[in-house]
Amino acid sequence: MSSRSSRRMRSAAPVNSALARARKPMAEKAPSPARQRTLRTVDDAGVRRIVTAFAYILAVSPARAALR
Repeated sequence: MSSRSSRRMRSAAPVNSALARARKPMAEKAPSPARQRTLRTVDDAGVRRIVTAFAYILAVSPARAALR
């Protein structure tokens, strides 16, 4: 990334825009309420695996991961 590009990304508008673009596909891929209820019944180890995988995906690339 060039220093000019880096400076541009520090202002609020581009950052907010990037976050909005990243959130949209994530919201579209969110589990339905019924699926969320099912996930709540998963045991602690299962929940830990799901949360760990989700956290890893977010750390690697939020927008790209959400599109998979």
